[in-house]
Order: sequence, then C-alpha cells, then structure tokens
Amino acid sequence: MAGGPGKPKSANPQVLFDKALAAYQAGDEAKAQRLAKKLTKAAPHVADAWQLKAIISLNAGKADAAVKDLRRGLRADPASSALHDLLGSALTESGEHAAAVKSFERALERAPKDPGILNNFGNALRHLGQFDEARERYRESLAQRPDHPDTVFNLANVLIHLEDFEAAETALRAAQKIAPNDPEILRNLGVVLMKARRQDEAEHCFQRIVDLGFTDHSVYNNLAMSHLTLGRFEQARALITKALEMAPDDSQVLVNASIIYFLEGSWLEAWTAYEARWRRDLSPPRPHRHPLWQGQPLGGETILVWGEQGLGDEIMFASMIPDLIAADVRVILECDSRLVSLFKRAFAGITCVAREDPPLIDTTSENVTYQVPSGNLGRWFRAGDADFADGRPFLVADEVRTHAMRRKYLSGDEHLLIGITWCSHNRDTGDVKSMDLEVLLPLLEMPGLKFFDLQYGDTKAERGSLEARTGITLGRDEGIDPMVDFDGHTAQVAAMDLVISISNTTVHAAGALGVPVWVMLPTSNDRRWMMDREDSPWYGSVKLFRQTKDGDWPGVVQRVKKDLLGFIESANADA
Repeated sequence: MAGGPGKPKSANPQVLFDKALAAYQAGDEAKAQRLAKKLTKAAPHVADAWQLKAIISLNAGKADAAVKDLRRGLRADPASSALHDLLGSALTESGEHAAAVKSFERALERAPKDPGILNNFGNALRHLGQFDEARERYRESLAQRPDHPDTVFNLANVLIHLEDFEAAETALRAAQKIAPNDPEILRNLGVVLMKARRQDEAEHCFQRIVDLGFTDHSVYNNLAMSHLTLGRFEQARALITKALEMAPDDSQVLVNASIIYFLEGSWLEAWTAYEARWRRDLSPPRPHRHPLWQGQPLGGETILVWGEQGLGDEIMFASMIPDLIAADVRVILECDSRLVSLFKRAFAGITCVAREDPPLIDTTSENVTYQVPSGNLGRWFRAGDADFADGRPFLVADEVRTHAMRRKYLSGDEHLLIGITWCSHNRDTGDVKSMDLEVLLPLLEMPGLKFFDLQYGDTKAERGSLEARTGITLGRDEGIDPMVDFDGHTAQVAAMDLVISISNTTVHAAGALGVPVWVMLPTSNDRRWMMDREDSPWYGSVKLFRQTKDGDWPGVVQRVKKDLLGFIESANADA
C-alpha cells in the first residue's frame, strides 16, 4: 500500500485534512470518515484529499468505496504512482484482480523499482493464479528491500503453490529470522515441512504456535493432520475434535475430520463431514442446476449421479449405483469418458454419459428430479458396516477381450498370471506410495509364475534394466494404454489370477471385478483403506499389506512373498 498522503495547499481543506488524519491515526473510524467526506467536498480537485479518504475507507473494510475515491483522485493527478498503487490494492481487496494488475502496471511505469508496488503487484498476480509471474515480482521487490517480512512470506506462499518446497522453506526460514514468533510464518513452514515428509519438524512448528498462545482452529487442524501422518491417531482425533469445536463450519477442518472418521469406520459422521469438500475452491461442483438429493424418499424419479475425484474414486462410489437401482429410480450416470462402456456393461438399464464441459445432460431438463455427486451417496447407502454388501463384485470386463488376453499372455510354461504395479504419479502422495521396480525382485524371482506389467506410463527403461541385471522378463501389452483404453485395461486385470499393486486405480478395477488383489500400503493412512485392517469393506477380493515402519517396502514385499507361496499351493491344489 502506498505511504501516507501529502497535504493539500488551501488553508481550510488543510485543517480538515489534519483533523481527518489525526482521527484516522487515533482509530476513531467514524470521525475520520466524516471529516474525510467533508475534505473531498471542500477540495474535490486535490488528489491527496481523495487518497486520504480512500485509505480511511480501506481501513474500514470498504474497498468498493475506496476504488471510487481513488478514481476521483486520479482525475486530479493521473501521473501519481501512489494513487495507482493504492487503487490496485483496493481492487485486489474487491476481488477485481485483473483490473488491479492494470493499475499496478501503471504504477510501475512511474516507479519501476518501488518495492511496495512490486509486492502488491505480486499479490494481484497470485490471486489470478499467475504464480510464476507473482514469484518474479516478489523477487524484484526483495532485491530492493531484502528483509521485508510480508514480501518474503508472500514469496514463500507462491513457491508452495509452485511446489518448490525447498525454495519455499528457504524463504520462510528467512522470514522467521525477521519475525521468529509470527504464527503465519510458522504455520506455512509447518505446511511446507509436511509436504516434504518431515513430519516431526512440521509438528514442532504447529506446536510452537500453540505454545505461543495462537490457538485458532487452523492450528489445531494442521497439528491434527501432522499427528495423523505420524501414526498418532488418538492425538489426531482429539485435536480435530478441538478444531471442530472452535470452527464447526470450516470446510477444511470438516474434510480432515472426515478422513479421521473414515479411517476408524465412523461412516455416518465421515460422510456428513465429507460433504464440506464442495465448499472448498479446490473442488468446485459440477454445474448441474437440479435440486441436490439429500435422502428424500425415492420411487419412480430420475436422479442424475455425477462421478467425482479420480477414476479410482469414481469406481469405488459406483458400487452404490445398484442401491439406487433397487430403490426404483431411473439413474443417469455422468462419468469419466473412459468409464462409460464399463459402467454401461455393469449397470443394465441406466443411462451413462461422458463428463463434458458444458455437460451433455440438459441441466434444465424437467425429466431429472435430483442431482447428486457420487460420493454423497455413501451417507444414505453406506452408513454402517452392514451396508457394504460383503464387498461383492459389481463390474464386468469384456469377456471376449479377457479370454483373448489370457491366452496371449500365458504363452509359456507358467500357470499363474500375476499383474503388478509399483509406481504412482499422484502429485500429493505418489512419492510415498511408490517403490522402485527392483524392490519387487523377491517376488519376480519366484518360479512358475508369469508376472505382467500393468503399470501406467512408459516402463520400458525400468523393465529393460531389470532384464539386463537379472534376466527376468516382465509381460507387457503395448497395445493397451490404461490412461486411454481403460475398458481394455479392466480386461487385462480380469485376465490375471492375482494383482499385486500399490494403491491406485488398477486396485479399484480389480476389486470391483472380484479379481484377487493385494495392496501394498505405506504407513500413512488413506481414507479408502481405513486403519488397522487387512481387508476392505468396499471390495471383498482386496487384501492389504501395510508398512510397519516408514519407507519399509522390502518388509512389505517379504510378507507378500510369504502369502504368495500359500496362494501358489492353493492354486496347485485346485488345479
């Protein structure tokens, strides 16, 4: 924000200016506003009068009024960098970020190295999602004013958005030297450390905020998730409960609470809290205008169900479509285009359409009674353990493709076909869920088995390295791209005797098909797989193998190997 205003020259306005400024500095908002209004009437052509009035309006939270005042001021002094800067800040406060950018550009034309303008410009760009550009403006500002805590803090926030966590930590550490007890700096440093999987250090940051007396709900929320990541479930639950008591309607707290409820199997509480996900900017709902279904009695109506999250969640939530069908409801299912053929085959009698923007479904159609995101169905159809129908299969692969693939893939002496995946490209959790292919070597060396690569993406280099070092050749069907032909991928999965995988979409496909699938999990808990159990209520064919120590994939593989020996014996006995 621009510095303090100058002084008009005329005597009477000068008196009003001084009184208004004094009232503003004394915190007498009402008096300051009254005098500022008189000032602009007495000196309508003096830019500083409008500037002071705008500053007083901004301080009172009246950004729209400040914008009007500043535009009047710019009529009197269109070359003022301070007025353009202040107008940009007022427009930012009003949510008019594109207009704010133009104001800051005009301000910089007149004062190209002003650190305050550069910082404010960065703020507007950040609000527009132009994080690379914002980062450069903050860096330019810091080149002129290296120790300004707000700018350092703003730079760190942008770096977090850019997922440059190392640079974000450096910036926050620098800000911390300037203001060691600033709760916002500590909070963001804790978030960065959590992203970097340095959970103990993150917890220390959040706990430091509590120790300093800054105990708002967001602190308890962050501290709860830090404890959860460290496997301290009881502490996490107690802290999220405290956060909910302080902010029962906060969407992020509710979503995090839902994770904890899912983990412990408190299904109704979990589904209820989970609905808050749509109140976050990260998860905008689909633009369907029909009334939201909230458990009203059904029978003969038409309900539009729209898939959400990724492919795995769409499949998992689709397990509740048969419950809707049984309620004598006409179902229209909007889903990822790669799932259309699969869902049409699985759910006879429903209308299945691809998700497009704008929607293919007529959002004003009178034939649709309700609309509902698929994850909301759980509140009504999966409110307790008894509602999960024993995890029975509900998807059906293309039988012709499945049989053809099995004949093709089992062309040697092997009698069991085992699909494997080992890597996730998920932006948030992929590094924790993934392992190197060669970690699976104790399994791949077992005789009489045909291991088949079901991994997404190009695995040629990994398979080539494995073969060169060990002589082991993995099966791979280059004619099937799981990211494009998911129906073909499900046929692949159905052709397997067993799938051994990290947590990913292939697991959901196998579970929904009823194919035996063993899921290797890290220590961090995933709401989908709950806590402290080896099975899943969602899929009866799933068996879970959890790390007992962070990063210990070899230990998981050894337990899988032990069970695989039993699987082979059982298969041989049945042969």
